Amino acid sequence: MRILYQSYVDYEHGKVYWDKLRPFLEASVLPNTDITIEGITPHDSFAHALVEMRCAREMICNVIQAERDGYDAVIVGHFQDAGLYEARSTVDIPVIGLGESSMLYCCQLAQRIGIVTINPRFTPWFRHQIRKYGL
Repeated sequence: MRILYQSYVDYEHGKVYWDKLRPFLEASVLPNTDITIEGITPHDSFAHALVEMRCAREMICNVIQAERDGYDAVIVGHFQDAGLYEARSTVDIPVIGLGESSMLYCCQLAQRIGIVTINPRFTPWFRHQIRKYGL
């Protein structure tokens, strides 16, 4: 099985993150599963809706290419899930969003969830996600 992990940070600007992420991902998959990290250039560098839209466009292009390249699934490693539904609508392979899957999993553990954000600019985006996911 081949899985693409789509980061919204490129290797040049996120080397420390990628170097910690890679062993975690490799330890999390079944044997004989190849997981590749793909970044976005320029990376997600500012918490703003227009940056999210630009990154979503790049992610969608990468998802389409991943399917063409024979990947079996894509994990979107960006909690805001920008472009997630649009990406799913373009391919026949599973596209899993970090934000959606995390929030829905939390609902299996409790009746309420809370989100701690690294930047208050994301608060409206998170509220939108919570409504979109029916939470």
